[in-house]
Amino acid sequence: MHEFNPTVRALGETWYQRDRPFVSDASKFTAAFGPFAAAPHTDAIAATLDWYRANPTP
Repeated sequence: MHEFNPTVRALGETWYQRDRPFVSDASKFTAAFGPFAAAPHTDAIAATLDWYRANPTP
């Protein structure tokens, strides 16, 4: 008898999330909050880490 990991079983059902690029549209966000400038990924990660370092959880 083979044991099967249920997480692996779910991969088939969610494969669409990995087989093509995501397309996003910021129009609803911009309509609600106004225009914004997107930060480069590396800058956003650095800023997030800086915030977490400055605000440690108790």
